[in-house]
Amino acid sequence: METGLTKPQKTLVISSAFIAGTAYYLLDFNIYLLATFLILLFFLGFKKLASPLLLILCIAVFGTSILYADYRMPKPDALYRKAPAKLELTGRVVSEPRTDLKNKTKFYFQSGKSKTLVTIYDYKRKFESIRIGDIIKIKGSVKRPYKATNWGQFDYGKYLRNNGIFTLTHVGYKNWEIIKPSGSLDIRNKIMDIHAKNLKSPKLEVLGGMVFGDYAVPAPQEIEDEFIKSGLLHLLAASGMNVGIIFGIWYFFASKVRLSFRITIIVGMLLVALYSLMTGLPPSVTRAALMLEFLLIGKLFDRKADNATLLVMVCVLMLLFNPFMLANVGFQLSFIVTLGLLIAVPVFIEKLKPVPEYLSGALIIPIVAQLFASPIQIFHFNNFAVYSVLANIAVMPFVGIISFAGFLGSVFALIPVIGEKICFIADKIAEPFIFLLLAVSKFTSELPGALQYPSTPQVPAVIAFYIMLILLVFARKQAIIAFLVIIFFLFKGNFNNNLEFVFFDVGEGDSILISTPDNRHILVDTGPPGWYCPAKTAVTPYLKDKGISSLDALVLTHPDSDHIGGTIDILKTTKPHTIYHNGVENKTKTYRSIENYIEQNHLRTVILTDNDTVFSGNDLTITAIRPDHIDDHSNNEDSIMLYIVYKDFSALLMADCEADSLDKIDDTVKNPVTLLKVGHHGSEDAISEEFLQYINPEISVISVGRKGYQWGHPDFETISLLREFKSQIFRTDKDYAIKVVTDGHKTNIIKFGDK
Repeated sequence: METGLTKPQKTLVISSAFIAGTAYYLLDFNIYLLATFLILLFFLGFKKLASPLLLILCIAVFGTSILYADYRMPKPDALYRKAPAKLELTGRVVSEPRTDLKNKTKFYFQSGKSKTLVTIYDYKRKFESIRIGDIIKIKGSVKRPYKATNWGQFDYGKYLRNNGIFTLTHVGYKNWEIIKPSGSLDIRNKIMDIHAKNLKSPKLEVLGGMVFGDYAVPAPQEIEDEFIKSGLLHLLAASGMNVGIIFGIWYFFASKVRLSFRITIIVGMLLVALYSLMTGLPPSVTRAALMLEFLLIGKLFDRKADNATLLVMVCVLMLLFNPFMLANVGFQLSFIVTLGLLIAVPVFIEKLKPVPEYLSGALIIPIVAQLFASPIQIFHFNNFAVYSVLANIAVMPFVGIISFAGFLGSVFALIPVIGEKICFIADKIAEPFIFLLLAVSKFTSELPGALQYPSTPQVPAVIAFYIMLILLVFARKQAIIAFLVIIFFLFKGNFNNNLEFVFFDVGEGDSILISTPDNRHILVDTGPPGWYCPAKTAVTPYLKDKGISSLDALVLTHPDSDHIGGTIDILKTTKPHTIYHNGVENKTKTYRSIENYIEQNHLRTVILTDNDTVFSGNDLTITAIRPDHIDDHSNNEDSIMLYIVYKDFSALLMADCEADSLDKIDDTVKNPVTLLKVGHHGSEDAISEEFLQYINPEISVISVGRKGYQWGHPDFETISLLREFKSQIFRTDKDYAIKVVTDGHKTNIIKFGDK
């Protein structure tokens, strides 16, 4: 029975079903993907474009891909079961060691059947002698990676799991040795050393990134920041576009010297393969290389291929090799942008005729690429380069010359006698174009509002956006409906009257975000400092996730490091209108650093006294309570407490104050309260029977971490007493981040641990 679909279209549909099934298994928003998949199948069946047999086959392929991804899911290894532990291991370096990190290197290491991510610390950088394939002995601390415990937080454990890694191993500079060198030549570094004779920083880094990928030469931070703001960061990594450029320039030269078609194609295929191997095969290069190689094979045998069908077939091939590539952002961007270019660019070029194709293409390609890349970029990174399209249009003529000259110089660099001379000529050809690229990047990065930080879009809005783009190409009227759906999902969060508290899981410390019904944001404390600083890894990502670029107030309850340790990390990314504090000084390095930062940046500070109003409006008041108990040995009892009242709801945030503060609390607090943030991480003196008889909280939140267990936090008697008063108890060490949402009458509690 004829279905209305051609054979390539049927292949496209079936391949898409495989991709959809893999995505359903791997990605967090799988329910939306399932709904979209079923709607598309229903549409194909309703329009009689697909036969019942084809629909059944698609469902079978969808299910099979889920089972395959589950089968390929890496399982915890022997090292995971031993961690945490200090171990001596012998094994092989199985990934290229990072050279762009300060005083340390990272690489994947396999010992027996177990793999771990090794970090070696050494300010003398002796680890630069390590090569992929070396057999080495290490002695270090093997730990399990952290997992996300807050909304918006990067799940490092999940990321490593997708790469078959379940542990981290930290090694000191004396605790490793090479047992057996691999004998492999470090060709890439030798080539870059030759380029370094001809080009200086930052031109060398740009060339190295475009030819070899992200870590060929560590780019100066200011250059990387400029490329991020200008929307040109993708040029610092070898991309799929380079594959096409290199083949295109080769084909141009080959046609000029009148090489035979077959020789031109075969040599071109070899050049593409060589370049791809030189880059280390990142997803975008692998995708482009495979597509081009298949197309060129078809040319050799005089076969034509549907580009969109070929794209999804290459995607399926890569996912069969490794399903977990789908979770890689580079993989997602590469395929979705390429799909957009394939379906949209030819249509728009045709509509712009008689404008020459090279002009219309130079304009349309960056616009289409930006449109298709933006939703994924914003979803994962919460940033958007405003002038990206203009910058990419401006640099497009330079990119091909830089890529091909860099590739050509690299290919010939190691040839004795003439290699370095050819490399010198190639570098000097590329140098003025690299200069222009850097100039464009710097200029656009300094334009007003160059980088914006929108909130993470709703998944349905992202799906609707892509549907809208496709409809814009083929059916403009339907695109309006999709646009309205997007607007609804993007702005529906602005139409509520809820007060929201987010108690971040920051370990043994405090950090609480209060969001008012009229979208004001008040952050109370910033958590502890340290290498794994929660302000940087948990609080700031959440603020970016919600599109919060400024705070109406930052309240630092008292100068203990577990409450103010992340302040500078917050201030670097999210400026507060006012910083409130208790005026008590501290001699610690953390306190002095914050004090200096505030002075140098001329930030507004206010010392809160008892009964001061922090916020008032729309039935909501936030009042400061200052106890009179000052202890020379502790700042805890002079913490700022906050009393929040919204309609029938009330909350008391105790900071590190304990039950002795009741004599001050009862001057302000109208008992009982709905929500109590238990003081001092649930210590033995945090509450008392008299305190609870007055406060009588419906909900009690304890911000505590494993580090607090050694001090008895939370205290067993404290927990028992709260239970006696029938208060619902939530703990950040067990429930992780906790969200309390209220409309002033009804209150809802959401735990990240239930995610």
